[in-house]
Amino acid sequence: MDFPTRTGLSRDDLPFAEWLAEVSEFDDWVATLNSDPDADATQTLWLDGPGDSTVGYDFEARSSWVEPGVSSLEAVKYIIAQGVCEMDRLWIDSFEGALRAWTAVENLRAMRDNVGLEAVMNHVEAWMKDKHTLEMNPEQPFLFDNQQVPCPFRTLLQKTLELRNAIEPTRIVEPEQTHNPPGIVAYSFEAKRNADGSVSVYTSKHHSDGTQRLEIANYVNRTKEDWNGLTWDVDREFALTSTEWNDYAWHRARADVTELENARARLGLEAAQRLAENWGVANGFIDPNREDPRLFTEGGPDRFTSGCEYERGLHGRENDKSLRYAVERTTARGADRKVRPAVNLVKYWEYDQYSEAVTIYIGEIAEDVDPIVMELNAMLFNPMYGVGAVFKLAEDWNAQHQRIRAKKFSFRFGPADPALEQEDEQRRLLEDETRSDLTQLVRDGWLN
Repeated sequence: MDFPTRTGLSRDDLPFAEWLAEVSEFDDWVATLNSDPDADATQTLWLDGPGDSTVGYDFEARSSWVEPGVSSLEAVKYIIAQGVCEMDRLWIDSFEGALRAWTAVENLRAMRDNVGLEAVMNHVEAWMKDKHTLEMNPEQPFLFDNQQVPCPFRTLLQKTLELRNAIEPTRIVEPEQTHNPPGIVAYSFEAKRNADGSVSVYTSKHHSDGTQRLEIANYVNRTKEDWNGLTWDVDREFALTSTEWNDYAWHRARADVTELENARARLGLEAAQRLAENWGVANGFIDPNREDPRLFTEGGPDRFTSGCEYERGLHGRENDKSLRYAVERTTARGADRKVRPAVNLVKYWEYDQYSEAVTIYIGEIAEDVDPIVMELNAMLFNPMYGVGAVFKLAEDWNAQHQRIRAKKFSFRFGPADPALEQEDEQRRLLEDETRSDLTQLVRDGWLN
């Protein structure tokens, strides 16, 4: 169908909006094209396209011929080129009753006029994606099929594809610098948009052989409110509440990066990396019981102690199969401050990476403590005795010699001591039984 013109007035004589207003037949022409007597061309957003082409975008409500009482909400793209207008319709949703459909049209037009064409079309895309009624793919990431005149906005899928490998660096080496100089290590916190539309937060280590990135958080725009400034009710109606474009996932990830950077500036690198590690553990991206307790396993030693290393050094891992004990000869100062031969009971864990020694015997100045070491080792590895028995014997010796100030020996660090826990449990059971027997004797009148 030819586009209507007025004699003596061409498209080049006036700006398109004025020219459109001068064409008295235009509304009738659009109404005929749409088969809608109420069509109003002045509600359409008209934009200049390449060359002499023009595109228009609008929203309409149409009654269903198949389902009485049901009205469809559609987005319409007009393409005017070489005196011919083509129209591409996108079905968005259906409503019970025309009033609700027209209310949606008015709200979408208001959003388009207030926050822009791209925002409202991204909103429509999120709306349809949420209802599983939108078919898009990386090869054709467009809302409208007719791309004879390309749309002047980017869809969410287009943005995702463009940002798939985009990583925003913060205070690191220059981007064009592929490798750091030998021996130079830099750390950064970054936000990266993923192919599925989510945004991840990373802590990264840049070294001479490359970069190691560890994901510590991930945010997803799960609802329509995450994508834009609209609020929704249970009836799928919406109201415009904000003119500010919103992308929850990106803003939340950037807030995390800012918090990590502030922690580094105020408290130092180790505090910031500990915070990042805690987030990674809490979000399920970092294993707190990993075999290698370092945070970064590439690029040589780090300038900080990871939280896992710190905790492993204090408490070890539960059911650590490398946990072992040994009685060893050493020297120590007695209560008289003189250096004497001594005996330690040593606890090793994490494959001997960590240890704690408890001095359990201090001998005479010239005493040979080797026989004591042999005797205690034999007791230590005897299934009938073990760690608890060694500690108990050492406490009895100390009660006699008074060379060690401590009255009771125990380990403060490393994994739990199964043998000691078993002995404590047996002691508690015995105390409970004794207390129960005494209570029964009192009740029977045998004890006052």
